[in-house]
Amino acid sequence: MTARTRGRTRAVALVSAVVCAGGLSAVAAPAGAAGTPWVRHTIASGWRGADGVHLGDVNGDGRDDVTSGWEQEGIVTVSLHPGGTGAGPWPTVTVGSRLHGVEDAQFVDVDGDGALDVVSACECRRLTVHFGPTDPGRVLDPSAWESVTLAESVGFQRWIKVAIADVDGDGRADIVGGGKANPATVGWFRAPADPRDGAAWPYAAMSPVAWTMSLVPRDVDGDEDTDVVLSDRLPIIEPDGHRRYELRGSRWLENLGGGAGWVNHPIGFGGGEHKFLHIVDVDGDGGDDVLDGVSGATYNRSYLRRNTDRWLAWEVTEIPQPAGVGQYLDVAADDVDRDGDRDLVFSYSHADGDLSGVALLAAVPGGGWERREVSGPVGTKFDNVVLHDVDLDGDLDAITSEQVEQLGVIWYENPTYSSLRASRARTSSASG
Repeated sequence: MTARTRGRTRAVALVSAVVCAGGLSAVAAPAGAAGTPWVRHTIASGWRGADGVHLGDVNGDGRDDVTSGWEQEGIVTVSLHPGGTGAGPWPTVTVGSRLHGVEDAQFVDVDGDGALDVVSACECRRLTVHFGPTDPGRVLDPSAWESVTLAESVGFQRWIKVAIADVDGDGRADIVGGGKANPATVGWFRAPADPRDGAAWPYAAMSPVAWTMSLVPRDVDGDEDTDVVLSDRLPIIEPDGHRRYELRGSRWLENLGGGAGWVNHPIGFGGGEHKFLHIVDVDGDGGDDVLDGVSGATYNRSYLRRNTDRWLAWEVTEIPQPAGVGQYLDVAADDVDRDGDRDLVFSYSHADGDLSGVALLAAVPGGGWERREVSGPVGTKFDNVVLHDVDLDGDLDAITSEQVEQLGVIWYENPTYSSLRASRARTSSASG
């Protein structure tokens, strides 16, 4: 049996539930409700509109910290892991302000000085680099952060996503940005010799876009340059009102060399509004696959798009959404319950009333899914979800943000290992 065949066998086992008649019937739920929600911890709150989370060790203590944009408040924050179990709130500093409509913030060392900076994308029509201090002891000092706006980003489109990659292969960290609202583009800013000179970052468009959701730099075709994987939420509307559907959905932009030219390749299209995607080797065959989804008033679907030929051919299987959740927004995949299978954690918008905004589909040995609770009904509009061992207990917790009920930047404590320890303690006590 070849490696690819073994991978295919694992993939079939992983998603076997979705070929059952009726789709949703394959998603089992524990007796009674969907289970007990995980304990929620606050990382940062008190500002309006927490919109996304990204991780990086900004103070060099070996623990990942969190940066987030606060859309309605117009600020960008960095929150430092406090140590121990990660119980919050975390010490937090505002590194950028007067950015109303900020949508994304990412850690990166832009200027190569060894200190992490933050790059933010804002619907106020600007991309900004927030340069961090080289002295870890000054990370929580707002005056130690210097904000520089990229001059060519100002004015011409609403920025919603940002990513960092060496696009032209010159060893410098370039900035890739994605726009929203027609007309808009995905493009890249070439890093200058002096990254703190905001006027020295030239912009080159890569592709038209309607509403950038995901933006992931990656060498997907193995030719040792940086391509870009993206999801586009809506069809592009031309100035004459004509709608272009051929670029809507998940696709990747092939770098033809040095960032000088780009070719669009489809991954997956379909009805509904396309949301975030996640790249992961689902079937264990050594090749990256794509998890993505669409949602809207009449759609709530997620998909495994299995890469079968160098990102040019895809085997698509629907992964049915469980009952009692909002509208699909993001998915992360890993072995959350530590049983050896890859599980899926979803985040949702429009999780009104009794609907859940974060939920887990645990892979069942032999095929199928079991729906488990994460957030419960508290919270309405969640953004991306990141799986990370916040409390360093050996299992993966879920970090996210909530924007409507103002829960802020939060993390949910995975009960897997704490439950296992409690079970072992009861067993030991009974046997004693």
